[in-house]
Amino acid sequence: RRSSFLTPEVQAKLQQNINQLRAEYEAGQLAAKERKMASKYHKVKFFERKKLQRELVRLTRELEQAQNGEGGQKKDTSRLEQRIADAKRDLEYVLFFPRDMKYVSVLRNSREVIDALQNDPEFKAKAAPAARTVPQPRAAL
Repeated sequence: RRSSFLTPEVQAKLQQNINQLRAEYEAGQLAAKERKMASKYHKVKFFERKKLQRELVRLTRELEQAQNGEGGQKKDTSRLEQRIADAKRDLEYVLFFPRDMKYVSVLRNSREVIDALQNDPEFKAKAAPAARTVPQPRAAL
């Protein structure tokens, strides 16, 4: 090597600088990919989020009506509760989908495709940090 004229301290410092620059470059590449994917799938995710929010409100209203016995009789609410849980899970999927991965529509694909994607270790590793950084809603004062 031609770097034999450098002292070990200088070599270590230069190697540290190289590693830092590589990390900055990779972070920049990831940020660029996230921006590209965000702009590409923004519209799809927006409409899916709105549809799921409307469905969640509708199902919640139906559940309240069933529990209150409106219409003269109380209905079995277990099916409605399951549909609400599914809608919440789908909404979380849309909200916390990793920004640097190709978006797979939750409304157009079967449940098996979505479950397989959610069980993928890479998906879990990328989605979990996003879910932890979301601020929790404050209680009404």
